[in-house]
Amino acid sequence: MQIHILKSKIHRATVTAADMHYEGSITIDAEFMQKAGLYPYERVLCSNLANGDRFETYVIPGERGSRAILYLDGKKRASRST
Repeated sequence: MQIHILKSKIHRATVTAADMHYEGSITIDAEFMQKAGLYPYERVLCSNLANGDRFETYVIPGERGSRAILYLDGKKRASRST
């Protein structure tokens, strides 16, 4: 039997930008990734507290110290609070 567990968490982070013309992934400040124990291209579960949406994607390291979280998905648009 195989089970999936979540090993890291960035709690109540705010998406600082979104690119609706790119399909898939989330870019997170490399410093945040290191503190949370996330690896580049690791599968992550994201949720939108405003509307309850959840989605899986992969994480790309962003510029260290930028404090940026960039949501990149033109199809789901789950970073919007509709």
